Amino acid sequence: MSSGRTSTMVALVLLLLVSTGWGSALSLARFAVTAGVPPMGYVLWMSVAAAVLCLGLSRARGGWPKFSSVHIIYYVSSGCTRLVFAGFVMYTVLGHLPAGVVAIVIATAPLMTYLVRSALRRVRLDGKRGCGIILGFVGVALLFVPRQALPDPSAIGWLALGFLTPLLYTVSNLAIERLRPPGEDSMALTSGMFVTAIVFSLPLAISIGQFHPIWETGIALREGAMFTHAAILAFCFFGLYELFRLSDATYGSQVTYLTTVSGVIFGIVLLGEKPSLWVWAAVACIVAGMALVGRDSTQS
Repeated sequence: MSSGRTSTMVALVLLLLVSTGWGSALSLARFAVTAGVPPMGYVLWMSVAAAVLCLGLSRARGGWPKFSSVHIIYYVSSGCTRLVFAGFVMYTVLGHLPAGVVAIVIATAPLMTYLVRSALRRVRLDGKRGCGIILGFVGVALLFVPRQALPDPSAIGWLALGFLTPLLYTVSNLAIERLRPPGEDSMALTSGMFVTAIVFSLPLAISIGQFHPIWETGIALREGAMFTHAAILAFCFFGLYELFRLSDATYGSQVTYLTTVSGVIFGIVLLGEKPSLWVWAAVACIVAGMALVGRDSTQS
């Protein structure tokens, strides 16, 4: 098998695994947040647990994260935008919306990424992909317009706020593609990103009153969900960095393709959510839109 074909297969496997991991983690996050873990406290302890895990793995591989100005810029723009800032928005919104609906909101990230890359003239906008963009936004409209789309129609404001998450994911996707320090190991980069996330999230959690002192609250089921999420997140970020190393921002952003479907399914299985027909219609439109926009752009 040629190296190009091998890279394509590895990228596809990573795409499937990372998408499924992120989809399952949405239900874990909703459970923990609704059980009382504040959103920024959730981000902090996930970062701590994932950093410990990734630093151990990085050391075992003979590597260690670097903290030059180039590396710090990469950690902040590629990881902290996604984990700290988008994560804070997402976990806040998860306290008010079903995990399945949030998964659909996140699914617009590939469409936003493609639009930005098209505006930067890094990809060409054609008729097929234009139809995909339109289908995606029809899916978004199906969440906003019918009152039956949400379990609580008054949560429409939280739904609107949730779209900050895919917007920040777009920034992260482009940064991962364009700012990666050359020749660096993905596990070392993942470790450095989580360490940087701790530096950002600790003062934020304290300053906004969302620090979660687990030595006082104890380790309960909600903390178990949080640390399970941290292990999944560690793998997902490593997989994401590897995926972008093998492909580009348009292809890599397709991790949200299966995240949408798995997020809805895990919400049903783990949380007993019952999506309306409008939600399923939105899933169909957005996934179809991503299928038209996405293409196999892995490097040969």
